[in-house]
Amino acid sequence: NAPLKSLSITGFRGSPETFTMPFEKGRKLTLIYGENGTGKTTICDAFGFLAHGDVSSLDGYGLGKGLEKYWPTAGKSANDLSVTLETSTGTCSGKMVGKAVEITPPSSRPRIELLRRQQILDLIQAQPKERYDAIKRFIDIAAFEASEEALRQQGKALLEECRSSAQAEGQSLVELQGFYEAAGSPTGLNAVSWAKQKLGEPSTNLDGDIAAIGKLRRAFDSFKTFGERAAARQETATNASTALVKAETALAEAAAAVAEGTADTLAVLEAGSQYLHAHPDATECPLCRSEENAAGLANDIAARLVSLGALKAATVVRQQCATALANAQSAVAQLDADYTNAVAAYATAKEGYAWKAEVQIPMDAPPADLPSLATWLATNEATAQTWPSVEASWRDERKFVETLKAASDRYDQNVTKRTELDKLVPKLEEALKHCIEQRQAFTNKIIGEIAQEVGELYEKIHPGEGLDAIALPLDPKKRASIELAAKFSGQDVPPQAYFSQSHLDTLGLCVFL
Repeated sequence: NAPLKSLSITGFRGSPETFTMPFEKGRKLTLIYGENGTGKTTICDAFGFLAHGDVSSLDGYGLGKGLEKYWPTAGKSANDLSVTLETSTGTCSGKMVGKAVEITPPSSRPRIELLRRQQILDLIQAQPKERYDAIKRFIDIAAFEASEEALRQQGKALLEECRSSAQAEGQSLVELQGFYEAAGSPTGLNAVSWAKQKLGEPSTNLDGDIAAIGKLRRAFDSFKTFGERAAARQETATNASTALVKAETALAEAAAAVAEGTADTLAVLEAGSQYLHAHPDATECPLCRSEENAAGLANDIAARLVSLGALKAATVVRQQCATALANAQSAVAQLDADYTNAVAAYATAKEGYAWKAEVQIPMDAPPADLPSLATWLATNEATAQTWPSVEASWRDERKFVETLKAASDRYDQNVTKRTELDKLVPKLEEALKHCIEQRQAFTNKIIGEIAQEVGELYEKIHPGEGLDAIALPLDPKKRASIELAAKFSGQDVPPQAYFSQSHLDTLGLCVFL
């Protein structure tokens, strides 16, 4: 808004030499007129050069691309071109650097609106939507448009979500219908009410039933290993007892084969051998402490031990057999203890739960002695064989209840969501309709004010010609579409059809202003 002082042009378009045009001080309107070819267009181009960095008067003349080569005056180079605008607040200068326009300082670039005759005619001759596009920047409806678009997109999203919810609701209902029919389609109920009734029945503690029968099965199955284990351990104990008898017989025979009393000295001889081995330089007998018997004592002991080798070996075998028998007898005793524990575990599993009617339970307890266990197992095996199928049926029922509950929950969720969307979508559509109405009312008000002022301006230029009833109605059936209407011979007509070229030029200028 700073007052203009002067415009200087050098080597630009129709100004080969430097041309300076001063502006009259204190004037808000400057009118430039002159004969053709006197530079009016060059002056307009100079303002466009500083404001927009281009020369729009060259557009549309078939000069192709790279129009910047025509900006300097013919015979001048880009370096010769300069445009300077001086205002009350400073100076703005423009020149070409290569193909680019450089403005100094950049912040001083002027703000202008350049209107050429072709633009005026375009405004009149344009289609309604293009006519609206030409003036929409003067009508601030960005908030309306943003709201409309947001509501429109949200409406599409909710409609799609509503369709998806309805489809999901139908699928979950089909799923419940399958369960309902599998249950025999109980009369007086539909798929949904039957599912609610089924899930509302008191809990049957299927988890506890399954855990209890599993414990009972494991306790019963544990008895099946005791027969083989008992036979194997008893056989081991019998064999160990027989082996010990043989070892003791062999030991007695080996003892009888040596001199009487020699067997009793075996331990003494072994101890003396160990002593002499540890003390090879001993000069006296370790037992009687006599020196005369010390010489050759180690060799004598070694010879006597060799003669006692069979007795020694028989002694080792007898000890091994005695140890083996003790271990076998301990294993038999441990098996008896394990069986006692198994009987107690079975009793706990059997008596510690309130069994349903479909579960068969053996009446008699396992025998206290292992030898009778096989008969007890054979008697109750058929009963135990019914337990896996009962457990399987409970597991199937639990799985069915879980599946039914999941299906029922999905159905409820889908119904709730679809119901909410059914209520929300119409409200959103109503909000969009209201927003459109408000935008149209707001826009019509502004355009009506514009049309009134256009008519007043037009009447001042063409007074008394009866063409003052100018209208710019916004088409209610189309978004952002402006019609152009006027009066001619008392009739509503489009001005393009009856106005002269000069009248159309005037009308376009008035609309622009």
